[in-house]
Amino acid sequence: MILTVVDTHGATAQTTASVTVINPGFRLAASLASVNANAGASATQHIRFTPSPGIAATMTLVCLNLPARSTCSFSPASLAAGSAQTDVLLTINTTANTAALAHPRILYAAWLPFTGLGFLGMAVVAVPSRRRRAAAITLALLCISAVAIGCGGSYNGTPKGNYTVTVSGNSGNLTKTTSFSLTVN
Repeated sequence: MILTVVDTHGATAQTTASVTVINPGFRLAASLASVNANAGASATQHIRFTPSPGIAATMTLVCLNLPARSTCSFSPASLAAGSAQTDVLLTINTTANTAALAHPRILYAAWLPFTGLGFLGMAVVAVPSRRRRAAAITLALLCISAVAIGCGGSYNGTPKGNYTVTVSGNSGNLTKTTSFSLTVN
C-alpha cells in the first residue's frame, strides 16, 4: 500500500506500508457444567473470557433464561477493550419461598370466625334440634375453609427446578455465549 501525505503548502511525500486487519474475537466458557442453589441462597459460576485475538470495545455480560424471581451479577461487571484472559465471577441470587396472604388490604377471611361467629351461631340455634348437629358441622367446616383461604396464598420465591442459564458477552457488534445447568432446590 502506498501512503501519500500532502502538507498545507502543497508538498507531498510517499511511502509504502503494510496494514493487517485483525477481526476481533473472544471465547466464553463456564467452568462448571452445572451449579445448585437452594431457594433463597446463591450459586456461583466462573466464566472464563479468552481473547481470540481480543476485543476492540468494552464487553458487557448478561444472563439469559434465569428462573423467575432470581437475578445475576458479574465481577468484574464489564471487560475493557484489549483485556487479557480473565476469570469472571457470576453470582446467581434466588428468592426464598414465603407464604403470603391471598388478598392483602381486604378484610382477611381469618377474621370471619371471630366477627361472624355470633351471627352464624344464632342461625344454627334457629335450626330445628334434629338438624342442629348437621348445621353445626357445616358451620365448623365453613370457618375452617375461611381460615384456610385467608391464610393460604401464593409463594413468591424462585421456583424449584432445572434451568439452562446462558451467559452472553457483547463487544461492539460481536456476541458470544456459553451455557450451564442451574438446579434450584
